[in-house]
Amino acid sequence: MVLLIGIDPGIVDTGLVAIELYPESGTYHVEHRVWRDVTEQIDKTLIVKEDFLTHLVAEVDKLKSTSRSAMKLVGIEGYRNRGRDIRQDQRMTMLVQTIHKRLDRSMVIDNTGIKNVVTQPILGLFDFYFPGTNHADLWSAARIALKLGLSDLRINETLSDMVRAHVNGRSWESV
Repeated sequence: MVLLIGIDPGIVDTGLVAIELYPESGTYHVEHRVWRDVTEQIDKTLIVKEDFLTHLVAEVDKLKSTSRSAMKLVGIEGYRNRGRDIRQDQRMTMLVQTIHKRLDRSMVIDNTGIKNVVTQPILGLFDFYFPGTNHADLWSAARIALKLGLSDLRINETLSDMVRAHVNGRSWESV
């Protein structure tokens, strides 16, 4: 069993997607959460709201503690400065780093080219149903979770087994 948690930080919406894979039974389970307005500006300083951080850490800890998986990975989508809005770049960089510092053993995952790695057909293996968010944050969080899995040789093998089963007409089922 494997637990993959992807987080897409955002000033408007921050999304989390947890994907648990059960290769023995050919099943999987998906959960998601969204937090809105996770930052505030106080005297020209951006602050990540403490209640958000507390809820995020509690949610990740709960997912990890209730999972029977031996492997539990947490990835946070990295932010690349775009140079168009320096305030936005600073806010996003600070948000990513604050979340990373609060989540033990999390990894910041570069999202450059992620749609070429975690393709639409790979996303299609899962019965994802996400409510709308500001920037499709839950879809991005799902891509981060799956990129984590594809980057680890053992989990990559499990995901490859899932793809092979699908190609052979034996798609994994959501539980």
